[in-house]
Amino acid sequence: MVQFFCSQFERAKSVSAIFFNSFDELDCDILDAISLKFTPCYGIGPLHLIENTILDKGVASFKSNLWKEESECVKWFDTTESSSVVYVNFGSITVMTSQQLAKFGWGLAKSCCSST
Repeated sequence: MVQFFCSQFERAKSVSAIFFNSFDELDCDILDAISLKFTPCYGIGPLHLIENTILDKGVASFKSNLWKEESECVKWFDTTESSSVVYVNFGSITVMTSQQLAKFGWGLAKSCCSST
């Protein structure tokens, strides 16, 4: 895995742009920092929102999820009252500073959803 990342960093030095499945409001600090070191970076996501609009059936097998989806939780969500669950998904790889985690936690706390 380390070798893979190292090779990607080397490749990044020769490209004209890097695109991320994110958006500026969420990751502007990170995109700006990477742009200073390598090349312009752009947030073009979240791509999963347009996944079902792709008309080219030749790429239908490509999905944005790297993991096998767990359908049992979706079945459980379907049994709950509407707007009674706050679902949080960090994706397959997440790195957060303690400050970001605290902001995230306060966001959940201020969502007025009670924990049971």
